[in-house]
Amino acid sequence: MKCIVIVLILLCSQSLAQYTTFHYRQKVEGQHLLGYDFGTTNTTETSESHEVVLRFSTPLGTRITQIHGNVYPSWTFLEHPAVLQHEFYFLVGNKNATFMWADMYVFGFPPNP
Repeated sequence: MKCIVIVLILLCSQSLAQYTTFHYRQKVEGQHLLGYDFGTTNTTETSESHEVVLRFSTPLGTRITQIHGNVYPSWTFLEHPAVLQHEFYFLVGNKNATFMWADMYVFGFPPNP
């Protein structure tokens, strides 16, 4: 029984380790985590096109310095705005998957009081 549990844990960790990442802009010294978003799709029996929209909104005057995202299993297309303003979204998709999840972490500096 212990062997089966260990094998299941190894299989799950291996499958989750096969995610891909995306980055937008570079890390800046002293930046803060401003927020995050997470999205998933329903599971399908056959490989289909899946899309996840990651949205973010922050007060005017916020300076966004970096965005880091994780996508499982991988992404085949990624749409993002040319300029990051206080409201934006990323569209992440995979054209050949049975399921997809994505998360996005936004870093920067909050507005001055």
